[in-house]
Amino acid sequence: MKLCVLVTVMLVAGTALADADADNAIDMYELGKRIYSVGSDSCMSCHGADGAGTDRSDVDLRSPGSWKSVIYEDALRSKDASVESGSVTRAIIALGARDWNEENFTIFRDHWNSEIAQPAKPFDEEMVGINGGSRKSHENFVRRGFRKAGVARPSSKQIEDTMAEAVLTYVTEEFAGAK
Repeated sequence: MKLCVLVTVMLVAGTALADADADNAIDMYELGKRIYSVGSDSCMSCHGADGAGTDRSDVDLRSPGSWKSVIYEDALRSKDASVESGSVTRAIIALGARDWNEENFTIFRDHWNSEIAQPAKPFDEEMVGINGGSRKSHENFVRRGFRKAGVARPSSKQIEDTMAEAVLTYVTEEFAGAK
């Protein structure tokens, strides 16, 4: 039951744009690049311009198989095939580590520890995801993109999902060789 709750939370946090027309409203790669690069607390401030990490984070975005979110996702998927690829990663980007840990880690840890030999560890709470100081600016950029494309005004959840998906798109294409 706990796994079902966790999977549901992650899938809801990682859903794609709800409206099919919205898929073309924004260039996801360019939005992801903007979010990754803009602001003093942007993704780039910890992960570096090349995705290799900095003294603030040793996570190498060029190697997705080493990301804790992917490792956790793969372990969940081994027990429940309905876990969508990228769902944990999008959720951690959308929520930031502190909120993800508060909302999901206890449930995740209990499941993980009952199924996997090594103990689960929470995400580093320095990871703010899309919740940095530039978030409002990015949200306004997304709203303008939807409006310009003639798409109905997006909900806060659609904006959050769009931003998280855009960052994952950019990181995957730019650093993980999925171009």
